[in-house]
Amino acid sequence: MLKSIVTLVALVSIGGSALALSGKAGTFLRQVIGTQSPAEQRWVEYRSPEGGYRVEMPGAPTLAAAPIESKDGRKVTNYYAGLRKGALEFIATHTNFPSGHLHPNRELVLDAMHSGMATGRMLVNERRLAVSGLPGRQGVVVLATGEYCILRVTVAGDSTYQVMACGGASADMDQEPDVKRFLDSFQLLPQVGSP
Repeated sequence: MLKSIVTLVALVSIGGSALALSGKAGTFLRQVIGTQSPAEQRWVEYRSPEGGYRVEMPGAPTLAAAPIESKDGRKVTNYYAGLRKGALEFIATHTNFPSGHLHPNRELVLDAMHSGMATGRMLVNERRLAVSGLPGRQGVVVLATGEYCILRVTVAGDSTYQVMACGGASADMDQEPDVKRFLDSFQLLPQVGSP
């Protein structure tokens, strides 16, 4: 399942550019999504200093960053915070792009991110929604393993944001208490500013 998630993160985080994660990214993501003992599985608030967001997770996340390269050769960093609780993986990612790199029409960027999340997977439902008061998208896809992954994406300034829960057994996994709490807790902090 991790290989599917690595590919999914690469496609979703690009905002319309084709990015490729380096070979180290697969190893990196395996390190990010570790398992925790039951004593460590308590809800915590994570605040990203690089991304300017907060999210609640069912335990202390593992943090890492991976270089990615855009179609035009620009190198950027994709930041990850993630953990596994039982069968579910909880992941928050963001990428800060150089000024002017993303299309100024944020709806087009969101559409491209949404298309990226569905590429090569069965998209079972999708909807538009507000994420921290900004336009966003949510989709549920079926991974190659047959497991479900729910993703929310948004754009603020020159940054793209994704929160995802993967490993669910049904398309309505966003109604599971842990998944709902995780997804609904994501908020951009005031210093991020407007799109």
